[in-house]
Amino acid sequence: MSKDFCSNGLRLGVLVSRNKAVIEAISSVNQTGWPSALADQGWSIILEDSRFLNYYLKEHQKRLADQYRFVGNLLDELGLVYTQGGNAGFCLWLDLRFALGRPKDGGKPGIEENKKLHRKIIEGGVRLAGDYPAEQYGWYRITFTQPRPLLLIGLEKLMKALTAIDTGSSARIFSTHRRLLLNKT
Repeated sequence: MSKDFCSNGLRLGVLVSRNKAVIEAISSVNQTGWPSALADQGWSIILEDSRFLNYYLKEHQKRLADQYRFVGNLLDELGLVYTQGGNAGFCLWLDLRFALGRPKDGGKPGIEENKKLHRKIIEGGVRLAGDYPAEQYGWYRITFTQPRPLLLIGLEKLMKALTAIDTGSSARIFSTHRRLLLNKT
């Protein structure tokens, strides 16, 4: 709930199950996981206010969709591939496999190439989640719910960092990024 309601730190989770074995297993350990009194009271007030919940959820969904479209359109214009069609959450996966270097043995890029790419992105002033194993190396997570000016700055820094990496694809996508990003402000 802390992410859905933009209230980091007021952690509370809910398990709904019809599986009696699951409920019994969780019940045996739930004594160590009580929420704080503040979280308990706060969430109770919020969840019992149906008028607020209806407004909040509609507004939240609208803002998420608007931001997703904004970032998706930018990434499309920049020629960057990302996961499309998501319907939940505040992140999208960006495909930067083209910027992974090749290992010395000529094989497929792996964890070392991913670490090098991640380091180059950080050195460029951007922090993307991607330094942990994904299904494939080279996929990075963008939190698209950041304020638009911040997203634009981050994308510009990312494009500069990618350009500094010696791949033909990086140079191609960088050639148009500045014009596109400046026109969005």
